Amino acid sequence: YALTFGLLVTACCYSWIIMPWDDTVDHFSMNEVVDWVEEQGYTEGISTFWQGNIAIELSDGKIDMWTICNFDQLSISRWLQVKSHEQFPEGRVFLLLTNDEYDLFADDMEDYVVYRQGDYVVFGFEEGVDYHSIITGAYSGNR
Repeated sequence: YALTFGLLVTACCYSWIIMPWDDTVDHFSMNEVVDWVEEQGYTEGISTFWQGNIAIELSDGKIDMWTICNFDQLSISRWLQVKSHEQFPEGRVFLLLTNDEYDLFADDMEDYVVYRQGDYVVFGFEEGVDYHSIITGAYSGNR
């Protein structure tokens, strides 16, 4: 068992050296995004899991994020999210996407872009705007 474990550790280390994990998103620009969102008075946002948790942490909980699992139906993820997030927020809401996620949307979403920083795009939706229909209607899922 010790020999097998040693070989496994060696193989993992070697694979890390040969092909390190490639994180294509610059998470450092998220600080500026969160600062801007707070300055604009947004308190409720929507994003995928990884961006949402970072935004909550960087805002010290001042921003409440709803995590979605897909854009075509805009369904709320039930995983690692507070129970009160079973329904989407109403009122003034922002959508936070990475550039890669943004590339999956049609061009008509450009009208709602309120901020871009690094690898992130922020969309703003004012109270009364049916953002569910806008997001699901613009999502193509194609690159």
